[in-house]
Amino acid sequence: MAVEVDERVAQLFVALADANRLRIIAVLTPHCQSVNEIARQAGLPQPLVSHHLRILRERGPARADPPSIDWLTRWSGRPFTR
Repeated sequence: MAVEVDERVAQLFVALADANRLRIIAVLTPHCQSVNEIARQAGLPQPLVSHHLRILRERGPARADPPSIDWLTRWSGRPFTR
């Protein structure tokens, strides 16, 4: 018997399978924050946070709003959507 797995859910779990991304998610809010602000709150270097935010934005939990040179990022409120 085959079990169907929604690919979006699988990708979300991939995104959440990293301790640094979980730290970043813990500091995301519904309000936009700069990468530097997120890095400071998460206690991680800015380049590392930028890398992980890209993954989180691609897989749903984070959203750039609006996409800009500063990449102000917030919690998407929709963890199971792309």
